[in-house]
Amino acid sequence: MSSNPARPVTAAVSVGFCPCPPLLLPAVAGRAAEETAGLRAACAEAVAAVLAARPELVVVVGPGAEGRFGPGDAGDLRGFGVDVEVPLSGRVRPGGRRMPPALTVGAALLDAAGHAGARVGAAPEDLAAVVADVPGPVGVLAMGDGSARRSVKAPGHLDAAAAPFD
Repeated sequence: MSSNPARPVTAAVSVGFCPCPPLLLPAVAGRAAEETAGLRAACAEAVAAVLAARPELVVVVGPGAEGRFGPGDAGDLRGFGVDVEVPLSGRVRPGGRRMPPALTVGAALLDAAGHAGARVGAAPEDLAAVVADVPGPVGVLAMGDGSARRSVKAPGHLDAAAAPFD
Protein backbone atom coordinates (compact mmCIF):
# COMPACT_ATOMS: atom_id res chain seq x y z
CA MET A 1 0.00 0.00 0.00
CA SER A 2 1.48 3.34 -0.96
CA SER A 3 0.61 6.70 0.40
CA ASN A 4 0.55 9.82 -1.67
CA PRO A 5 1.12 12.85 0.55
CA ALA A 6 -0.88 15.95 -0.30
CA ARG A 7 1.07 18.65 -2.06
CA PRO A 8 1.79 21.62 0.17
CA VAL A 9 -0.42 24.63 -0.42
CA THR A 10 1.69 27.40 -1.96
CA ALA A 11 -1.05 29.85 -2.98
CA ALA A 12 -2.42 32.52 -0.68
CA VAL A 13 -5.67 31.40 0.93
CA SER A 14 -8.29 33.71 2.41
CA VAL A 15 -11.04 32.14 4.49
CA GLY A 16 -14.43 33.40 5.61
CA PHE A 17 -16.85 31.57 7.89
CA CYS A 18 -20.62 31.99 7.64
CA PRO A 19 -23.59 30.15 9.08
CA CYS A 20 -25.80 28.42 6.54
CA PRO A 21 -29.45 28.58 7.57
CA PRO A 22 -31.60 29.33 4.52
CA LEU A 23 -33.41 31.88 6.72
CA LEU A 24 -30.30 34.02 6.16
CA LEU A 25 -31.55 34.77 2.64
CA PRO A 26 -34.15 37.56 2.38
CA ALA A 27 -36.30 35.51 -0.01
CA VAL A 28 -36.73 32.86 2.68
CA ALA A 29 -36.82 35.22 5.67
CA GLY A 30 -39.75 37.20 4.30
CA ARG A 31 -41.13 39.40 7.07
CA ALA A 32 -38.36 38.22 9.42
CA ALA A 33 -35.71 39.76 7.12
CA GLU A 34 -35.32 42.71 9.49
CA GLU A 35 -34.44 40.36 12.37
CA THR A 36 -31.72 38.68 10.29
CA ALA A 37 -30.28 41.92 8.83
CA GLY A 38 -27.39 42.04 11.33
CA LEU A 39 -26.39 38.48 10.56
CA ARG A 40 -26.61 39.12 6.81
CA ALA A 41 -24.38 42.20 7.25
CA ALA A 42 -21.79 40.13 9.15
CA CYS A 43 -21.86 37.49 6.40
CA ALA A 44 -21.46 40.20 3.75
CA GLU A 45 -18.36 41.44 5.62
CA ALA A 46 -16.91 37.92 5.76
CA VAL A 47 -17.52 37.39 2.04
CA ALA A 48 -16.04 40.82 1.22
CA ALA A 49 -12.90 39.92 3.20
CA VAL A 50 -12.50 36.70 1.19
CA LEU A 51 -13.00 38.55 -2.09
CA ALA A 52 -10.62 41.38 -1.10
CA ALA A 53 -7.74 38.96 -1.67
CA ARG A 54 -8.84 38.75 -5.35
CA PRO A 55 -8.92 34.96 -5.41
CA GLU A 56 -8.48 33.06 -8.64
CA LEU A 57 -11.10 30.63 -7.33
CA VAL A 58 -13.61 30.68 -4.48
CA VAL A 59 -14.33 27.30 -2.91
CA VAL A 60 -17.65 27.04 -1.10
CA VAL A 61 -17.44 24.21 1.42
CA GLY A 62 -20.15 22.98 3.72
CA PRO A 63 -21.96 20.11 5.35
CA GLY A 64 -24.06 17.80 3.24
CA ALA A 65 -21.84 18.14 0.18
CA GLU A 66 -20.46 15.04 -1.45
CA GLY A 67 -17.67 15.48 -3.97
CA ARG A 68 -17.28 18.62 -6.05
CA PHE A 69 -19.83 20.93 -7.62
CA GLY A 70 -19.25 23.22 -10.59
CA PRO A 71 -20.88 25.65 -13.00
CA GLY A 72 -24.53 24.87 -13.66
CA ASP A 73 -24.98 22.76 -10.54
CA ALA A 74 -27.69 24.28 -8.37
CA GLY A 75 -29.67 24.11 -5.18
CA ASP A 76 -33.14 25.33 -4.50
CA LEU A 77 -35.10 26.81 -1.64
CA ARG A 78 -38.41 25.08 -2.40
CA GLY A 79 -38.21 23.05 0.80
CA PHE A 80 -38.22 26.36 2.64
CA GLY A 81 -41.34 27.70 0.95
CA VAL A 82 -39.68 29.76 -1.79
CA ASP A 83 -39.59 28.75 -5.45
CA VAL A 84 -36.01 29.93 -6.05
CA GLU A 85 -33.17 28.04 -7.69
CA VAL A 86 -29.57 29.16 -7.03
CA PRO A 87 -26.76 27.97 -9.33
CA LEU A 88 -23.25 27.66 -7.96
CA SER A 89 -22.16 29.79 -10.90
CA GLY A 90 -23.43 30.56 -14.36
CA ARG A 91 -26.85 29.30 -15.33
CA VAL A 92 -28.57 26.20 -14.05
CA ARG A 93 -27.82 23.38 -16.47
CA PRO A 94 -30.25 20.57 -17.12
CA GLY A 95 -28.99 17.44 -15.43
CA GLY A 96 -26.71 19.42 -13.11
CA ARG A 97 -26.02 18.10 -9.64
CA ARG A 98 -28.24 19.26 -6.78
CA MET A 99 -26.37 21.21 -4.13
CA PRO A 100 -27.10 20.87 -0.42
CA PRO A 101 -28.52 23.91 1.43
CA ALA A 102 -25.10 24.98 2.78
CA LEU A 103 -23.65 25.40 -0.72
CA THR A 104 -26.87 26.98 -1.97
CA VAL A 105 -26.69 29.65 0.75
CA GLY A 106 -22.96 30.16 0.06
CA ALA A 107 -23.59 30.66 -3.67
CA ALA A 108 -26.35 33.16 -2.86
CA LEU A 109 -23.97 35.10 -0.57
CA LEU A 110 -21.38 35.27 -3.36
CA ASP A 111 -24.08 36.45 -5.78
CA ALA A 112 -25.17 39.14 -3.30
CA ALA A 113 -21.55 40.32 -3.13
CA GLY A 114 -21.45 40.60 -6.92
CA HIS A 115 -18.79 37.92 -7.31
CA ALA A 116 -18.84 36.59 -10.86
CA GLY A 117 -15.47 34.81 -10.73
CA ALA A 118 -14.69 31.11 -10.72
CA ARG A 119 -16.34 29.00 -8.02
CA VAL A 120 -16.37 25.39 -7.00
CA GLY A 121 -18.40 23.67 -4.31
CA ALA A 122 -16.75 20.99 -2.24
CA ALA A 123 -17.33 18.53 0.53
CA PRO A 124 -15.19 19.24 3.62
CA GLU A 125 -13.06 16.16 2.97
CA ASP A 126 -12.30 17.41 -0.59
CA LEU A 127 -11.26 20.94 0.41
CA ALA A 128 -7.51 20.31 0.74
CA ALA A 129 -7.30 18.68 -2.68
CA VAL A 130 -9.27 21.48 -4.35
CA VAL A 131 -7.08 24.17 -2.78
CA ALA A 132 -3.87 22.29 -3.65
CA ASP A 133 -4.90 22.19 -7.34
CA VAL A 134 -5.04 26.00 -7.67
CA PRO A 135 -1.72 27.79 -8.23
CA GLY A 136 -3.02 31.30 -7.54
CA PRO A 137 -4.87 32.93 -4.66
CA VAL A 138 -7.81 30.91 -3.33
CA GLY A 139 -10.80 32.06 -1.33
CA VAL A 140 -12.63 29.63 0.91
CA LEU A 141 -16.17 30.35 2.06
CA ALA A 142 -16.75 27.83 4.84
CA MET A 143 -20.44 27.39 5.53
CA GLY A 144 -21.59 25.71 8.72
CA ASP A 145 -23.68 26.03 11.81
CA GLY A 146 -22.77 25.63 15.43
CA SER A 147 -24.85 23.57 17.76
CA ALA A 148 -28.07 24.93 19.20
CA ARG A 149 -27.61 23.19 22.54
CA ARG A 150 -25.23 25.37 24.54
CA SER A 151 -27.55 26.25 27.43
CA VAL A 152 -30.32 24.74 29.53
CA LYS A 153 -32.80 26.98 27.67
CA ALA A 154 -31.71 25.70 24.24
CA PRO A 155 -33.98 23.54 22.11
CA GLY A 156 -33.26 20.00 23.22
CA HIS A 157 -31.66 21.28 26.44
CA LEU A 158 -27.93 21.52 27.21
CA ASP A 159 -25.55 19.08 25.56
CA ALA A 160 -22.06 18.96 27.13
CA ALA A 161 -20.56 18.09 23.74
CA ALA A 162 -21.91 21.30 22.14
CA ALA A 163 -19.06 23.66 23.06
CA PRO A 164 -16.27 21.30 21.93
CA PHE A 165 -18.25 20.63 18.72
CA ASP A 166 -18.51 24.36 17.98
